[in-house]
Amino acid sequence: GGDGIHTLPEVVRIQTALDYKRAAPGIYNIPRTMRDLTVDLPRVSAPTLVIWGARDQTLAPASFPELVRLLPNARGETLVSCGHVPHQCHAAQFNCLVMDFLADL
Repeated sequence: GGDGIHTLPEVVRIQTALDYKRAAPGIYNIPRTMRDLTVDLPRVSAPTLVIWGARDQTLAPASFPELVRLLPNARGETLVSCGHVPHQCHAAQFNCLVMDFLADL
């Protein structure tokens, strides 16, 4: 897409719609039913790459920078014109970020 509008290839849009349709309704309540793991994040010593879409409407935007801040060895990357599925809507950019991250290990 261009000018801030992103579209997924038709095959990806269909698969994503099918995935959401198959998901149990309870999936939306997972964040409310899970134990808060925030306190455990500083203990994660492994290098961690956190990639998120700036237009994610599924998760709170503030959660990603906070996640990177709490993980002691994390690198955060934002895909500006992407939503909740950066690995799908910007696969090439996502893959480059992952490969660069892995090369630095």
